[in-house]
Amino acid sequence: MDLDAGVANKNGTGVAIVWADVPPENEDEFNRWWDQEKLPKTLAVPGVLSAARYEVVRGGPEHMTVYELEQPFDLMESSPGIPETLGTYNRRYNVYKMIHPSGLSDSIANSGMADWLQMSRMDVPVEVEREWNAWYSDIYVPNNEKVPRCILGRRFRAKLGEPRYATIYELENEHVSSSIAWAEQWDAHPDNNRMREVMILAKDLPGSNPPNRSNQNRRIGGTMANKKGTGLMMVGADIPADKEADFNKWYQEEHLQELMSVPGILNAARYEATKSGPKHLAVYELESVDVINTDAFKNRPRTEWGSRVSPSLIGTNFFNLVLDMIHPTALTDEIANSDMAPALQIGRMDVAPADQDEWNKWYSGVYVPNYEKCPGVIRGRRWKSVRGEPQFATVYEFEDENVSETEEWLKQREIHPDNVRMRDLMTHAAGSPGIWKKTFQL
Repeated sequence: MDLDAGVANKNGTGVAIVWADVPPENEDEFNRWWDQEKLPKTLAVPGVLSAARYEVVRGGPEHMTVYELEQPFDLMESSPGIPETLGTYNRRYNVYKMIHPSGLSDSIANSGMADWLQMSRMDVPVEVEREWNAWYSDIYVPNNEKVPRCILGRRFRAKLGEPRYATIYELENEHVSSSIAWAEQWDAHPDNNRMREVMILAKDLPGSNPPNRSNQNRRIGGTMANKKGTGLMMVGADIPADKEADFNKWYQEEHLQELMSVPGILNAARYEATKSGPKHLAVYELESVDVINTDAFKNRPRTEWGSRVSPSLIGTNFFNLVLDMIHPTALTDEIANSDMAPALQIGRMDVAPADQDEWNKWYSGVYVPNYEKCPGVIRGRRWKSVRGEPQFATVYEFEDENVSETEEWLKQREIHPDNVRMRDLMTHAAGSPGIWKKTFQL
């Protein structure tokens, strides 16, 4: 929901932002109170120009409200507070003064609230502050503003709350900061790495929310972000029992968040094997396979924790595959908007080059479509490896882990006269095919 206060300007030189998480049982009451009481009363306060509510799609907390102020002031002194009966938690409140651009142009003053925001909050040591600010305002933000569908980047300094700095990018849609064009700006200037390293990002500050380097938020009523692309990364391993607890904690508290902050990584989930193996599987949906060649992916920071428990170091039966989608041949809206499946059946296989044309035609045109007719099968997608072995993979998305044990599934095995001959051409990897059940998703 977004509103304006009936004045010409919609943006000013101040911004107030409120974040909150709400228990699920109070969500409806919270939304009604905010839309029907909080926003109208706050917009009646002199100096409040406009406001919009957003829901987080990456990062957190879940709810965020942005108020554009003529000048920065403590809005909460004149605005109704969140009722204690709603049981909110993780609530944060900041008031900022705009520092970039240095003046309020007509185009900024008259622009409405963007449908999508990407926001980062950070601090910086005093001794490098002047140089860092010059780089951020003169180089970093202007380069990101060159990316298609990035409307505007503004920088702010806190007048109330911590950390001291924030950057807000206004975006036309949810894909902008996940695009390859955005990722290419990561190291477009020789000072970028050095200047980023001096920042203390909000996730590293005590008691800070949101937890990621940046969070992305959609205005309530906007379209949802793509959750799937044409690339897939799968990492599997068995982990020694004495290291498993630390491994799981690292994956869920640090590693997934680190990878989800890379532009072009759209979604991720962890799975555990219910048939075959290895036991642990992480699946990452990529905008395309080009994501793994970006500087943001290749140069992401490695932590001491990760150096102890990474599956490539302590795991057995380890594989790390990056795959390009070959069936379907295009990304449909239905696939792009679908979430990580509750269960997966994955086949990983090789086939002789001389047989690949006939085999691929059969697999995509006959074998997968027949299995997709079975109850509980969400879809089947086929992939060709661009990193790792074997050459091919098939991923069936299931409603539960028992789908391939049903009578309907088993009937499809011999339903076509070419099935036996074509299957005999394949050489499966160890543990293939396997079934995994989802255990964790951000």
